[in-house]
Amino acid sequence: MEGTVLEAPTVGAEGTNDHEVTEKVQPEKIPQPNPKKARAEGNRVAMKIKAAKAQFYIDDVDLDDQIPDVVMASEAVRKTLGKVSAGFMVISAGVTHLLVIVDVPKDKVDQISAKTWLLEGLTGISTSFTDDSTDTCAKAFINITMPFPLKNTVRSNAFAYLRKCKLLEEEESDEEVYTFDD
Repeated sequence: MEGTVLEAPTVGAEGTNDHEVTEKVQPEKIPQPNPKKARAEGNRVAMKIKAAKAQFYIDDVDLDDQIPDVVMASEAVRKTLGKVSAGFMVISAGVTHLLVIVDVPKDKVDQISAKTWLLEGLTGISTSFTDDSTDTCAKAFINITMPFPLKNTVRSNAFAYLRKCKLLEEEESDEEVYTFDD
C-alpha cells in the first residue's frame, strides 16, 4: 500500500453531496526499520561509554517507536563495547511507545540486576517488562497515550537508583566549597 494514492471524497463548499469532488490523499507513512541508523546509534552510545570510562551509563537513542531498531541498537552497544564491562540503559520514545532496554554484564549482576534497574527507572510509569527479560538484559515496550517527556522521568529515576546503590562515581569538583556558620 506504500506509495498508493487514495481517492477520498470531500464535500464541496456548500456542504452538500451535490458538489462532491475527489481529492488525492497520501496515506500516513509508517516508518520502516532502519538497521543502519540503529547500529550507528548503538555505536554512538558505546563510544560515549568508553570515553566516560563509565561502569553504568544511561542514554537516549533517536529511534522513535521502532522496537526492532532499539533492540538492534542495544546489541550494537554491547558488541562495540567488547571486553569493556559496563551496564547501560538505552531509552527511545516516539508518539505511541516508550522503549527501554537495560543491559548488565554478568560480572556486575551481584551489584545490580537489569530487571530491578529497569523497574526503578519506570517508577510511576509502568511495572512490567517483557517475558524474556533476565537479570542481565531487561526490556520494556510501553504503549503511551500522551507524548510528554517520559525519557527524562526514566533517566532521572534510573540515575537516582544508581546513586542509591552507590554505583555512580561522584565527579570531583575543582571549586572550593564555602560554608557559612549561623
